[in-house]
Amino acid sequence: MAWGVQYHPEYPLREIAAIVRRIGLRLIAEGFFLDSKEIATFAGDLDMLDRNPGEKRLSWRYGISRNVLDKKLRTGEIANWLEYQVLPTRAKRGRG
Repeated sequence: MAWGVQYHPEYPLREIAAIVRRIGLRLIAEGFFLDSKEIATFAGDLDMLDRNPGEKRLSWRYGISRNVLDKKLRTGEIANWLEYQVLPTRAKRGRG
């Protein structure tokens, strides 16, 4: 049996901003952004939201919900999976 998730809840917005900056030219080529200025604005806004999750103007602009902005909510599903599925399995095998 295998378990997996389709997203990376461990990534805070500042990490996503860094990724966007790093692969920016590819994102422009694929049509996600018009130019480097748009990338800088978007990444800067993500950095701002990471520092201030209560910035409603930016969270509304990008459709970023509290489930993403609140680390406990964002990582809750995977934390529960680890606590209730993975760790008990390890304990049963004598690795706990």
